[in-house]
Amino acid sequence: MQEKTPKYNTDDLIKQADAKFEEMLREGKYRELIDAMISLGDYSLRNQMLILAANPNATHVEGRNAWNYRKRSIKPGETSIKILAPVFGKEVVFDKNGQPTETVLNKVTGYRVNFVFDESQTQGEDVRDFRTTPALLDENYDFVTDVLKGTIKGFEFSESDALGSEVTSRLDTESRTIEISSTLEREAKLKTLINQIAAANVLARDRRNFNCLQSSEMNSVEMSAITYIVANRLGLKTEKLIAPDFSKFGDKDYEKFAGNIGVIRSVSQKMIMAVENKLSYELYKKREAAKAAEGEAAPAAPEVTDVKPVKTEVKKAPSSKSRKKTEVTM
Repeated sequence: MQEKTPKYNTDDLIKQADAKFEEMLREGKYRELIDAMISLGDYSLRNQMLILAANPNATHVEGRNAWNYRKRSIKPGETSIKILAPVFGKEVVFDKNGQPTETVLNKVTGYRVNFVFDESQTQGEDVRDFRTTPALLDENYDFVTDVLKGTIKGFEFSESDALGSEVTSRLDTESRTIEISSTLEREAKLKTLINQIAAANVLARDRRNFNCLQSSEMNSVEMSAITYIVANRLGLKTEKLIAPDFSKFGDKDYEKFAGNIGVIRSVSQKMIMAVENKLSYELYKKREAAKAAEGEAAPAAPEVTDVKPVKTEVKKAPSSKSRKKTEVTM
């Protein structure tokens, strides 16, 4: 008799994730929570909590098929990490011929359980994911700054040497302008640009229906966390991180704060994905262009000038009775 696959209660996983989130905040592990977003930020907050609950040191998590595609296998005896995958609603409509057509709606109607593994639970070929470095950012400085600027719409950017020695940048949400000191070194300019774009995203966000914490302290917390996550992910190391005053939190405030974390996650991921995806593609185009140029510049095959004469074979002449001329075959 075939063994049935066990069923998992998604409601229990949701409760487990929410409990883990509150536990980390109550235990003063806010930095650890934000640090996880540097490498696990493409997962939802609840899934990050489920991953950390199963493996506090997880850094790179994927499903079995994804690891197999990378030519890596799951080590014997490893236990999967259970996370939540959204189930989207579907709508069936009928065309003019009466044939049903199924359309997936952009609406989550529930969840199912997915099983993933951390890289430390796998073995095989090396993982070669694209990651930026300060040197790579410096080599592609103009391109990277343009990509970052494109992650906030409607703002104009400029550089100035008139901001003063104590002021590195200025953000004006009314005129929608961001000004950065031209006296800064490139790495400092990138960090400042990331910080100002984070601030612009936070301050320009429509929060009329936002039920989370909205004080000026929370704005500073969000800006700081976004800057911290993006800068460290791109290789621009920074330790500055403003944490909220959790001593003022009531029991309900922890649940509300998940909304602020959602802002941090969405904005930081937008900036990270833009830089990594577009820079990776830009470098690919440069490599392909270099290959093409190398092919065009390759020297043509040399002309053959040393040609040996073709040997001729002279057949023995026929007898005088039948010979008309000497026959030569080439």
